[in-house]
Amino acid sequence: MFVVDGSTKFDPSGWSQLLSFVSNAARQYLISATGVRVALVQYSDRATNSIPLGQYNDANSFGSAVSRIGQLRGGSNLATGLDQARSLLSGSGSRSKVAIIVTDQFRSSSAISTAATNAVNSGILLVGVGLQGASGLTLDSSAFQSLFRNRVVLANGYTSLVGIVSQAVLLACPG
Repeated sequence: MFVVDGSTKFDPSGWSQLLSFVSNAARQYLISATGVRVALVQYSDRATNSIPLGQYNDANSFGSAVSRIGQLRGGSNLATGLDQARSLLSGSGSRSKVAIIVTDQFRSSSAISTAATNAVNSGILLVGVGLQGASGLTLDSSAFQSLFRNRVVLANGYTSLVGIVSQAVLLACPG
């Protein structure tokens, strides 16, 4: 599952580059009805299930759907995204539950910490992909590392996302 920060971006190309990262990462998996299933949750002030779990059974169809997703805009509330991901994955019956969270802004809060703890306690492996200096806002990298228990890849802006796809996928597939 991908959990993507759909808040307002100061870089006009940021949203499309973020979606390209998701598509490229999904292509690293053998997506099928009986294998890896993918979904996409987008969050800003609220969270939406932009692509339901298992709706697409191959990486190309999923990638095509990802490219058509409109951006929510607004503030960035990661806690809502984590809660939505936990809700979807808890009822999925999946053996392995992984959420790759992609954001360009992060400040630690008790609500985010609680949501992350609840997700981990539900058996979900969380992987953080953080974009530093991308939004005009701050990504507190030390708090980000701590929240995701050092399962983090940091990119220096949106254009650097293409270079960290493999690292993020490796963190998401520890076995």
